[in-house]
Amino acid sequence: MRPWMSIVVVGACSAPPTASSLLDWPDPPPASTGAVAYDLRWSGALIGEAVQRDTGDRLTRREHLVVRRGDTVVADDLYLEIARVDGRARSVRLERGYGTDRRGGTAIATATGWDVQVDGEPPTSLPPAEPFEDVLAHAAARDGYQGPVLLAGWGFAIAPLTIVRAGPVWRATLDVDGGAVTAEISYDADGVVARVVSGDGVTAERRPSGVPEPRFDPIEVVDGSALLIAGGAGPRLRFPDAASPVPALPGQRTQPLVDGGWQVDLDATAPGALPPGPAGPDQSATIADLTGRVADRIVDDLGVTATTVGAARDAERGDCTTHALALVALADDAGIPTRVITGLRVEGDRLIRHRWVAAWTGRRWIAVDPTYRESPASARLVGLAIHGAHAADLALVDAVVFDRLGARVSSAAR
Repeated sequence: MRPWMSIVVVGACSAPPTASSLLDWPDPPPASTGAVAYDLRWSGALIGEAVQRDTGDRLTRREHLVVRRGDTVVADDLYLEIARVDGRARSVRLERGYGTDRRGGTAIATATGWDVQVDGEPPTSLPPAEPFEDVLAHAAARDGYQGPVLLAGWGFAIAPLTIVRAGPVWRATLDVDGGAVTAEISYDADGVVARVVSGDGVTAERRPSGVPEPRFDPIEVVDGSALLIAGGAGPRLRFPDAASPVPALPGQRTQPLVDGGWQVDLDATAPGALPPGPAGPDQSATIADLTGRVADRIVDDLGVTATTVGAARDAERGDCTTHALALVALADDAGIPTRVITGLRVEGDRLIRHRWVAAWTGRRWIAVDPTYRESPASARLVGLAIHGAHAADLALVDAVVFDRLGARVSSAAR
């Protein structure tokens, strides 16, 4: 999820081919009096619109995106509402529809921060932070900002944000684990955000009043976010522009390159370097059985993403994230420790964004890919980050891990 737009744009992941489908979604509401509309683009191509209205005591924002993931047309809708009392946010409500799944969450202000409830997750408490949308709307009038923000569109995560003037624009930097997300923000004379250009190619540009929303053909984002392997696929891959270390995870060995970047050797027997879990009897057969159960139950569908374990627990269709979280749910029921891995999967001569699971057998960690019914997983996975299964964990990782890898990858002999 991107902070400059509240919902996933290119969180594409590998999956077997799916049949073409077009979801029936209503058109977004027109910009009414007092509302501002924005055209949303990725790498210059239109992907949707946002409509925001601020009445002082309430800020509402609606986003509507349409892209293609493989052969599947996917619509992604979001409604955000911030209620204020005496100028301070007292509640934040988020409703999101992705594919056929509609879920949301709420944050209620307390004396010590926020009480948060996300559908499909247990309640949690967060420290004080201003809603990101409030900060962005008023940063110029406040001569910038420095402090924590509440990111509702990221599963109600909290991260430090800095907004400072940089000539005619304002530069925003959001610090998250593994790196920073940056953007340049322009404001119109009326103090309203005119344009946001983020470092990952996503832009939001204010549409002149009275101009109707544009029509467009959805762009394909799986191929658009894939990395071409120079020299073709091989067991040793080099990422010369990687700005963050590539971790040693089950199924891969990693080391820094002399001139910068990282090298990854794909080896299904590689144990990785994760701290061991609790010792116990070998659960490899159970993990394989659970992996098969997930693969049998969930039909591969790039148009459906479950972003919480609760949503994935009973899912019947879904992408790699849905498969991974469904396996986490079953493994948790069986008392098997797991972690989620975000990274890439080799598909021919390309690397496609993907998500899978590390599972503790009682003796070692193994990589498991329920999307492909692999337990242990084949030597086709490049793990970039290992993390928890909460919606906020997924969103924070997606925000930085791929951009910091760079755009170049090559195959090299062992």
